[in-house]
Amino acid sequence: MQIPSDPDKLPPVDLIGYGERVLAEHLGADPARPLEILALDVLAVAPGERAVFGAALAAGGEVVVKVDVDRDRLAKEARALRAAASVGVPVPAVLALSAAAASPAAVLLLARVGGQPLTPSSPDRCWRAVGTQLRRLHDRVPVDGWPPFLPGAQHGWWARFRRWAADECRQATVDGQLPGTVVGLLRGRMSVAFDRASDPALRLLHGDCAPYHWLLNGDAVTVVLDFGDAGLGDPVWDLVVLTHWDEQRLPVVLDGYRASTALRAHVAETSDGYRIIRHLAARSWLIEHGFDAAPTLVELVRLARTDPRSGRTPRRPPG
Repeated sequence: MQIPSDPDKLPPVDLIGYGERVLAEHLGADPARPLEILALDVLAVAPGERAVFGAALAAGGEVVVKVDVDRDRLAKEARALRAAASVGVPVPAVLALSAAAASPAAVLLLARVGGQPLTPSSPDRCWRAVGTQLRRLHDRVPVDGWPPFLPGAQHGWWARFRRWAADECRQATVDGQLPGTVVGLLRGRMSVAFDRASDPALRLLHGDCAPYHWLLNGDAVTVVLDFGDAGLGDPVWDLVVLTHWDEQRLPVVLDGYRASTALRAHVAETSDGYRIIRHLAARSWLIEHGFDAAPTLVELVRLARTDPRSGRTPRRPPG
């Protein structure tokens, strides 16, 4: 049977099944017999693109299996995990990476680490502990040879964000999901944040530093997950993503981060723009993938109408 040359016409890959086969090979299991798995916990699936599942093995131990048709993404994640571990940031141990060019997908095998995710109700000491670990990642991993967090940012960090902001505003105007006045206000707020003459000092970012990627036991961080978006960038991006829906936690995180006066000033000048572009990008992704974007749209309207200096929504004049 001839394999079609157009990748879009290739039959879909059973990513979970393929991940199980690679796991069996890694464990030296008999290929003629199914792998003995006591429990399989599907953590995330993007059909035809990637899948993540946890497996409790009959032979003992638990692993996380990440399967991705984008081999570069998993290879970068494995590299970032090893770099973070080398400076003492708690991350899952990399057990194996299978990314042969002839395979239908790359597979990353990780040791599974327990813990409870950081949440809006977590006490300040937990948010402070996360800030401390994030500072360790930003400060201690050498940056030589790392690609930028955003493709094209190597030609100018702020120039890349200005282009990104323009694209998102244009798309929001075209699809009509946000009123034109709101888009205009958001564009103006991002211009204030991103219209800068000199680029920030770049560090290795987690890239998608959301609270649910941080697991804790009490107030101790047990593991940081999902480094697939790691790359060089402005550390404030990670700080903003961490507190994306929890802006009131940013001061506590900065305390744990031991932020200097200069960094706090940089946060004050840029976090508003970063928060808006993150919400705009989430809006586009949610709509494109058929998910409910209503909470994000409501938040964008709130941000557009909020005075960035006071954090309060100004009252409308009578009438």
